[in-house]
Amino acid sequence: MWGCDVLMRFNERGFDGFVLWPEGDAAEQARRFGEEVAPAVRERIG
Repeated sequence: MWGCDVLMRFNERGFDGFVLWPEGDAAEQARRFGEEVAPAVRERIG
């Protein structure tokens, strides 16, 4: 998953936060982030 890979690279470099700046359908992007990307990142970080 592209978003997960990008956030993992940030995490490896010491970042512990970011700003979600959606373009277009913000509600749909926030939903997808919360349901797909965030759980995948949490699982990979441990």
